[in-house]
Amino acid sequence: MRVLAVSVLAAAVVGCNPFAMWGNATTKRDVAEKATARFHAMIDSAQFEAIWNEADLDLQNSGPQEDAIALFRMVNRRFGQVQGTDLKSWNVNFSTSEGTLVRLVYRTGFARDSATETFVWRIRDNKPALLNYNINSPALLRAMVEKSSQ
Repeated sequence: MRVLAVSVLAAAVVGCNPFAMWGNATTKRDVAEKATARFHAMIDSAQFEAIWNEADLDLQNSGPQEDAIALFRMVNRRFGQVQGTDLKSWNVNFSTSEGTLVRLVYRTGFARDSATETFVWRIRDNKPALLNYNINSPALLRAMVEKSSQ
């Protein structure tokens, strides 16, 4: 009986290896980080339509292409070229039936200001597609105030 209990415990540990899960999570994070670097390079070179065309279908179906391209154009115009990024937090969700979701939060330095950027990438067959992008900065609030006072 004791041998059976040890065998079952050993099988459970091997089947639910947290170290293997961690390695897979960091691999997915690395894929998403490379996709983020590509996103930044595309923003810097004004490849806004290409970003849209490579985005996840759920992002494309969430609103008009013109709105997304306007956001990407505004980031490029308002903030300038990316100078550096600092990954602040990340998480990986394997439990979706639609691929793995990777959320990355960066503090990004641009030529004219800095911002907090949040990316959600959906990874299927090791290919990332942008599912969500958010940028937050006091510069955006200043721009809105300036525009409303004109």
